[in-house]
This record gives sequence, C-alpha cells and structure tokens, in this order.
Amino acid sequence: MGNRNLKLLDLIDKEENIYDVIMEIAKRCHELMAGAVPKIEVKKDENLIQIAIEEYIQKIKSKKGIKNE
Repeated sequence: MGNRNLKLLDLIDKEENIYDVIMEIAKRCHELMAGAVPKIEVKKDENLIQIAIEEYIQKIKSKKGIKNE
C-alpha cells in the first residue's frame, strides 16, 4: 500500500491547510476509538491512525476524481 503519510502530503500539497487535515483525521480517530465502523477494508490489528489517514486519502481521491491503485 505504500507510505500513507507521503500519499497524504502529495494529495493536499499547497491546496489544503495541513492543520485542518490533521484535526479532521484526529476527529475520525476518536470516532473509530468510540466504535465507529471503518469506511475502508481493514487488516487485522491495523493502527486506527493509519485507518483514519487512509479514509481521508480515499475521500480526497474521490473528490479529485483520482482512481485507487
């Protein structure tokens, strides 16, 4: 799947405020910890932060019309 952090930075580079992105991802992490269902396929024992980042990446790709790998 590659480095999600670099994918995220490539997608938002100079288009979005990184602090707003971090806050949105943090909010989603809290929702996942509270029992929210992940919006992506999750591997066993996957880190909640990585799940939230991947969800955000998928959301941005969808908005920009970028196909998943």
